[in-house]
This record gives sequence, structure tokens and C-alpha cells, in this order.
Amino acid sequence: MRKIFVAVIFLWTSFVCFGQDSYRPSVAYVYPAGAQVGSTVRVIFGGIRLDNAEEVIVSGGGVSAKIIEYIKPLRQGEVAKTRLNLEKKFVEDNPEVKEKIKELGLEGQRYLRHETMKLPENKKIMADADKSYYLRLVSTDALAETLEVELQVSPNADLGERQILVRTTTGLSKPKKFIISDMPEVAKPSLRKTAIERSNSPIYKYGAYSMASKKHVAQPFPEIEIKPPVIANGQITEGAVDVYKFNATKGETFHLSVEAQKLIPYISDAVPGWFQTVIRVFDCDGKEVAYNDDFHFFPDSRLSFTAKKDGFYKVEIHDAIYRSREDFVYRLIVSKSPLHDVVANFIMPEKPENSLLFENGIISKKGQQNAYELVLKKNQRVIAEVFARRQNSPLDSFLYITDPSGKRIKRNDDYYDETSGLTTHHADSRIDFVPKENGKYTFYVSDTIGNASLNHSYVFNVREPSIDFKIFSYNSTASVRRSGILSFKLKVFRDYGKKYPITLSANLPDGWELLNPTINSKDTEHELLIKPNDNFATVPISIFASVKTKDKIIKREVIPADYLMQAFYYRHFVPANSFFCAVSNNIKNFRAQKHMKFLFPSNDYIAYVPLENSLRLPIAITPKHQYWQIVPTIKSDILEVGKVYWGKKLLYVEIKPKKNAKEKDSDFVHINLFYKAGSKLMEFDRTPPYRFVVCKKIDKKISQRTKIK
Repeated sequence: MRKIFVAVIFLWTSFVCFGQDSYRPSVAYVYPAGAQVGSTVRVIFGGIRLDNAEEVIVSGGGVSAKIIEYIKPLRQGEVAKTRLNLEKKFVEDNPEVKEKIKELGLEGQRYLRHETMKLPENKKIMADADKSYYLRLVSTDALAETLEVELQVSPNADLGERQILVRTTTGLSKPKKFIISDMPEVAKPSLRKTAIERSNSPIYKYGAYSMASKKHVAQPFPEIEIKPPVIANGQITEGAVDVYKFNATKGETFHLSVEAQKLIPYISDAVPGWFQTVIRVFDCDGKEVAYNDDFHFFPDSRLSFTAKKDGFYKVEIHDAIYRSREDFVYRLIVSKSPLHDVVANFIMPEKPENSLLFENGIISKKGQQNAYELVLKKNQRVIAEVFARRQNSPLDSFLYITDPSGKRIKRNDDYYDETSGLTTHHADSRIDFVPKENGKYTFYVSDTIGNASLNHSYVFNVREPSIDFKIFSYNSTASVRRSGILSFKLKVFRDYGKKYPITLSANLPDGWELLNPTINSKDTEHELLIKPNDNFATVPISIFASVKTKDKIIKREVIPADYLMQAFYYRHFVPANSFFCAVSNNIKNFRAQKHMKFLFPSNDYIAYVPLENSLRLPIAITPKHQYWQIVPTIKSDILEVGKVYWGKKLLYVEIKPKKNAKEKDSDFVHINLFYKAGSKLMEFDRTPPYRFVVCKKIDKKISQRTKIK
């Protein structure tokens, strides 16, 4: 088939970098995960790709950060390579040993190693390498690297939950939670500090990873004495049970609560997907006086007890099935102040304007059913919904409807709400139905398993369908080099299946621009592209979405979130406090990008794709020897990519219409570029976005409009 070549108007610029998550820094945990106002603390970031860290950001202000030390433990192969390099250098410095090695035959290698290790400096190098590898042994590869940071918390810093994240030369990490409190805080030594001290102890001997022996690993940690009110920070590692003790007087009531799943909601490679805490309290005689695993449906433990005698009481905290890992981070709060119960944290949902019924209710007695009557017209579509579990109530609702004759016509137990990312048991009920006749309909609300209490509160809402929506992001952070394009992938949830376009806006710094602010009516996902200015900065932004109806404009804030995995399989939209963008001149590229410079289309540029032919689109300047390693793809309903071509130092990609494409079909997409690495393909970059339009043929006028400057 004849190829049609079209020249295009481009602005030449430096790299446009769309880095992938697999090359961004990954922070698995922050320990300790909080600090008292007015204090200075050292915290450990554990994860991977934390090298070349340049900045630590804490949202909300009032906290400054200083990077102290980065440690990357050696792998086993690197330890062996270190030894081989020392032996190679020894032979180069002492060539006379070659003959001796040959004479000894199979024993020659042992002789060489023995002679090499006679040198004190070599022995020290190998001992240090062995100790470094030990730090990896007590951890896992995904948590092996650590970054130590000093945080100074201002006395005037606002209390509450913050986001903390790291920027390296490869971009921004996903945020982790960090809590600012007004209570005294203590912290158990981190596993890394303990492991380093252990490797320097007299029991350590240089050899074949001598510290890997379990007798040197799982040493019980001594009890820690605390004085309430206090927050004790800890990690459950090496199968340990952490023990705290405090003095109590007869008649005193203490309230204990744990923050663990609250800090790290989901762990991708652990079942059930979080640190499942258990706390036990023992009196001065060693008798268990209080215990808690789950608190209602919250995985984090909490309990209250009253001391029946004077003396030291002990609190044990561990995982429910005695698992352990470095990201099992917790904050144990011990106080005499009463805990907020679930009902105190009940969050009232906003009343929709189109509500026919909006009532508060409580299931206070076992077997109780609350009934609500409503007169409806034939074919009047309504949505009946219970808000309880999503609002922090323990109610597991059950909803059914009877028609005017008393016949049960609809029922529902659980309704899965993908927009409720921190809910794992979707226990709220919802029914969408259309009455078949005029009359009085009755809605019954109860608890599915018959539980009841004053905490089993809910809001019941019956409403007519209307235009409304929620938008979540798949990533709450984005990073690029100067002259790059920031990218946020969005998920659109429109109520009741209605289709309508959505317009995006944002509070951006001066000189920043939204490139594609319109979400098409048929799209449920959208990749928002932001062009920053050339100033280097790490800034928070907010994104908004609006829909114009006949009589009003509906505006909603786009919820910053990260799409996190739970227990190898499930994924959830976990809300963050803010979007963060980083523009830096130090963002690194892959070697496939080293000699590649993208061509940047002007704002009014349109790439016309002939309906019965294909378009060769120039996308970058690159050396000839490199183009064959690049494999392009495109995510489009109407377009597909063909071959890659090279000519006159330009890289071309063939763009073809799909069989279902029609004249005047259009799309606004970028081209994904993969790099051949042996038998594998690695996505390394994306082009700037192009506006494509399918046409029957490209005439002379179009060709003249699309020449290269």
C-alpha cells in the first residue's frame, strides 16, 4: 500500500519525559511514622530506588527535612564479585603466585583466597561487604534500601495526618502517611539500626555470611518502659512480640489504640493485605486482663481497661498470625483520655438535591427493622441507598422494598462501591428500580446478621437519578524534566450510566497549561496532560471537574489517589491529601532516550490520517543505529501503529486507521515507546500528545498547513 508522507509543524525542544512507576523511587514504609510538635526526629524510609535522593517533602508546612544517609545493601553476587576483584588485584600485584596456583591445581583457588585475605585491608573490605549483605538478609529486596532523614517539627505545626514523599533523580515517590501529634513519643530502634549493631558485635565473625544463622537473628527485644500519655512507635520484625510496661494505680482507666493499617492501608505482597495487629494487657501478676484483635470492622486494635491493683502492667503487640516484616510499622497510643467511638466518627453524607427521602437511623435492638414509606409514580426511577459502613458505622445493612400490596419486590445486601477505596467489606445496600404502578412503597432497613447497638447508625436516602460524578486519579504524583509533560491518569465514575462531557481545570502555577481539559462523554478514563514552565519546582496542585447542565454548573474536585494493590490481587483507589508535581533538570532517562529528542507539536497542529492509507509521522530526532530497538504502541479506538522508519535523522512512526474508523473520527493521544531488551519489551517513554483526524485523503491545502518549520 502506498504510504503518504506528511510534514508537520513542530517546535523543537529537549526531552519530553514520561517516566514509568517501575523506575520511580518506591517507599514501602516510613519509621517512625510520626513525631511530636516541636521535636527533631530521625526517620527511616525503606524501599527501592532511593539512591540520588534530592528532596524530602512533607505536606502542610511546619516540617523541614534534611537527608542524612542512604544505604543500599550488597546482593550476594556483589559480595562474590568483591572477593573476586580483590583476588584479581592480588594476582596483578603479586605475579609470582601464578606458578604456585598452577602447581596446586584444584587447591589453587583456596590458596589464592587464603593469601588474599592475609592482607588486613582486604579482610576489612570483605567483612564490610559481608555486613552489608547481612542487612539485605534481614530484609527483602523490595524493602532493602534505606534513606535516613532528619525532620524538624515546628512547635506551631498543625496537628494531624500529613503526606511525606521523596524526590530522587528519577522522580517522586508515592506518598506515605506521617502523623504530627501533641503527645510525647518514643520509638523502638529500627531493625536496620539493630542489625548494624548486631553485625558489629563480638559474636559476629567474618565468613560465609555468618550472621544468616537464626540464632543471631531472632533475639528477643527487651521490654520498653513508657509513661502514659505516650505514643510508642515500633516495627514488628523477625517474628517478634513487642512488650511495653507502665506503672498503674488501682482504679485508673487506660485507653489503648493502634495505628497500623491506618498508616499503610494496603500491602501488595502480604495476605490479608495489611499488618493485622493484636494487643494484650497483663497485670503485675502476669494475668491477661484485656485483649483486642479487630475493633468492629477496623483491623487496627483498640481497647480500654481499669487497673484492679497497683503495679506495672505490660502491653504486648504482635501480628495476629505472628508474621513480621519491616513495613509492619505501628503507633501504639496509651492514654487516660477516652477513645472516640465509631459513632463519634460517623461522617454524614451530603444530602443530594434530588432526594425524595433523607433520614438518619439507628439499629439499636437485635432483629430491629426500620420502615420508610414513600409514594411513587409508575416508571418513576429511584435509587435507594444506605450509607453506613462507608461512614464508619459497624452496621452491615440489608435493604428490601415492598409494593403497595405488601409484596417484596427488590432486595439487596452488599453493593460494591469502587469509589470507597479504604473499604474492603462493602456492606452498604443499594437498589436501583422502576415502580410498575402508582402507590405507596415501603423500604425496610436492618442489619444482615441481626447485630445492633447505639453505634449501628446510618443514613437512608431515596433519590431520583441526576447528573453527578466522581473522578479519582491512578497516581497522585508526577515528575518530568524541564520542557516535559506531566501526566495524571484519571478514572471517571458517572452516576446511573449517563454520558456527558466533563471539563477539567486546575490551580496551576503561572506559565503552566492543561493540554487536554475535556473528557469525552463516552470515556471512563482520561490521561490529563499538563505542560509546566521551565522553572524547577516541586509543587502541590488541585484539579477540578465541572459539567454544565441546562440550569447550573456542577463542580467537583478531582480526588488525588493512588491505585494500590492489596494481597497480590485486589486494587483500590486510596485517597491522598494532594497532587504533587516535580519539575527538575536531573530527572534521569533510559539509555534509549540518551540520544533521542522528541519533536513537539504546536498547539494548533492536527495530524491527518488518510482513511485508506497510512501516515508516516515524524516524532523524534535519533541516530540511525537506535531506531530498530524501538517498538511503538498507541491506545486508541480508531488508530493503530505500524512500522518504525528512519530517515534524515528523523524517527517516523506509521499511523493507520482501524477497520472501524470513519471519516472525521478524531482522537487526542500520545504514542507509547517500548525498548527491546533481549526478548523483553520495556516501556521507556511517551511522545507528546497528538490530535489525529481521519480523512478520506490529504489534499494540497492540508499538506501546505503541515510543513516542518
